[in-house]
Amino acid sequence: MSSNAKLLMFVPYSINSMDNAPKIRAYNMYHALKDIIDVTFVSRPTLGHIPVISKYGQIVSEIFQLIKNDKIDYVYIEALASRLRNFDYIFLNALKKKNIPIFPFIRDLYWKYPETLKQNKQTDKWFRDCHREYHWYLKNATALLFPSKIMADTVDFSDKYALPPAGDVSRCLNQEIPENKNIIFVGGISPKMGVDVLMKAMEIVVEDQPDTHCTIVGHGDKEIINKWKNKNYVTFLTDKTYKDIPDILSNTYATVIPCPRIPHNDFAMPLKLFDYMSSGRPIIATNCTAQANFIKENDIGIITDDNPESLAEGILRLIENRDLVVRYGRNAFLAIENMHSWKHRARELVRIMEKY
Repeated sequence: MSSNAKLLMFVPYSINSMDNAPKIRAYNMYHALKDIIDVTFVSRPTLGHIPVISKYGQIVSEIFQLIKNDKIDYVYIEALASRLRNFDYIFLNALKKKNIPIFPFIRDLYWKYPETLKQNKQTDKWFRDCHREYHWYLKNATALLFPSKIMADTVDFSDKYALPPAGDVSRCLNQEIPENKNIIFVGGISPKMGVDVLMKAMEIVVEDQPDTHCTIVGHGDKEIINKWKNKNYVTFLTDKTYKDIPDILSNTYATVIPCPRIPHNDFAMPLKLFDYMSSGRPIIATNCTAQANFIKENDIGIITDDNPESLAEGILRLIENRDLVVRYGRNAFLAIENMHSWKHRARELVRIMEKY
């Protein structure tokens, strides 16, 4: 790839609030990419110091001007987290007509597994929009990018690559594992995320280790929150932001990913896994295939079955073995530093694009 190559990074949603995984990924990928390639970042609104084409009414004409002046060599899209508008398809079709290589990142395939989410009119409409967008990529993309090879293998497309989430060790405030027994979950609160399974596991844990505490950082299903919020071994933090996570993780003994093993979760690679690793903390995770393989390969945590009894057994094993906690935490931190930072992901994306 020429050192003068120009990349258009298109994120069809706001990343101002940094309150979910797609926004966090897009933000970090942009900052990693801009250090190695000339990037024009396009999003719905502005984001502080990032040079965004901010007035979306002008976006089509401005991108057409970039196309006309040969200012775009590659296009990277953080796709399928928010629906495309009709005018998005206008400039995407123009890019394709100009034979500019297009690389969408397909972060999930919820619409292929509708039982994963609660069904309502809003999700039904979103799934229809996803189908439209997905089929445009199948017809027009140069290559497709996925969080895991397992997810990629479910899609019939010739050129496809794994480009998982990543981490940032600069967000680690303290590598030292505290003496407490604080277990942390960060993410959406829902049955799909296994928070109800985690709460039942904690009932078992505190019978054996009464001073164990579980902190849930996120928001979502109020039914789950209301059911468990008055238990003295759990705290729900529903008002925290991405900026708060490093401080919270610095006071954490171990982290948990309690997702039930369903088809969609089997090939997911959650961003929280890499945030946990960046903090130098061990992980207790259920046996969803992609994340379980990754955790085993990097020797960073314990894999359990997706039921409360097995999850509780995994938590207790770490509580009772501090040496194991320290080993897993050190391995997790080094894995991010040496192989799985956002800079590593940006370089991998550039290497993929270079093939075309």
